[in-house]
Amino acid sequence: MKPALLPPIVGVTFYHQMVPIEVDPFLAFQAITAGNGLQLTAGIS
Repeated sequence: MKPALLPPIVGVTFYHQMVPIEVDPFLAFQAITAGNGLQLTAGIS
């Protein structure tokens, strides 16, 4: 039985950014903030 072929991820760059939204108990917006996105490059060290 051959192992399943997986696409290589070495050298692939991933991006992620969060935008938290704060609301009060009545679901009214209190604050919306955003920071710099995170960048990760998959590799072998």
